Amino acid sequence: METRYTDEQIASMDNVSPEIAGKYLGLNPQVIRILLQRGKVNFGTAVKLRRYVYHIPGPALVRYKHYGNVGNENEKPKESADS
Repeated sequence: METRYTDEQIASMDNVSPEIAGKYLGLNPQVIRILLQRGKVNFGTAVKLRRYVYHIPGPALVRYKHYGNVGNENEKPKESADS
């Protein structure tokens, strides 16, 4: 039986592994790693030392699940109809 994580459980974690983040978001953990490495999401970071090290704060992951990639400076702003 697969473990399901609640918002409260995730929010209480200082650092969520890509495996747990994947289960929480319903994505493959490798997808989480690639998104972080490419800077496509704003809920965590990937730093390459000898290998990648991931930091995913729990509260940021919960915010992403419910509100999306709000405030990600890497995202292009949507053009308005007036442009």
